[in-house]
Amino acid sequence: MCRIDGRNFDETGLDRVLAKENQIFMESKSKSRTYSFFHLFYTAKFASYTIALSFALIVTSIMNYSLLFNMERLSGSIYLNAVFLAGIRYVMNMSIASLERHVKCVGRKMIHLGALIFVEVWLIVLIFIYVTDTTEQYILLLRLAPLLIVGIASQFYIVNGVVSNELFP
Repeated sequence: MCRIDGRNFDETGLDRVLAKENQIFMESKSKSRTYSFFHLFYTAKFASYTIALSFALIVTSIMNYSLLFNMERLSGSIYLNAVFLAGIRYVMNMSIASLERHVKCVGRKMIHLGALIFVEVWLIVLIFIYVTDTTEQYILLLRLAPLLIVGIASQFYIVNGVVSNELFP
């Protein structure tokens, strides 16, 4: 760059800056602590965070995999349902990411609450259809509702991952 700009190259200044940055790096490296699994339960606050996040991930996994492993019970082809599920997840994730980026009040808590309400509404719809024994009239909803629920479940994983990274960097 100096040759292009027509200036002299100050090699001693560069060496001084690099030596200073190297010293800062070495000091930060020597001060870094190593953490173990037991540090997650070191204080009551950390223990409560760890238990809450673990519970959230377990419940999300149970819900997600119970619906995924029973996809063969849905009407239609399992392969077509997998394609629909991929499309639903993609559209939902992109929509929520766009909302989070462009709408100021949408954040972690709002996304989590919205996903919970979404799942609850579709589960109530499913329960209502089965209780009223109107499965023949609402066959499309019976196929679509579990796919929508599994599609939004990825948001629970994302929110739990973000929260765990914020709490335990």
